Amino acid sequence: ATQWHMVGYPFTTASSLSDSRVLTGKGSCAEGCVLGAAENEGIVHNQVWTYNGKSYDLIKGGDQLKPWGAYWSATLPDASDSSPVKLLIPKP
Repeated sequence: ATQWHMVGYPFTTASSLSDSRVLTGKGSCAEGCVLGAAENEGIVHNQVWTYNGKSYDLIKGGDQLKPWGAYWSATLPDASDSSPVKLLIPKP
């Protein structure tokens, strides 16, 4: 089943979501892969959501992760076969 996770962005400058990578304990992303490849493998969505105080905003592709932001990320059903799953967000 899809599982939701809160992810914090702990940097003082914005960064593109597309710079993030997924690293798994085994399988196709064991060496790290881009979010689109991880979604194609059924591991994690290639987008995240953030709450703006009234509703949720979709962050995808080259959209920016904002300083000190909090985001919801979803692991997909095949993530359990690739455990552990890490979302790597590089320091800008």
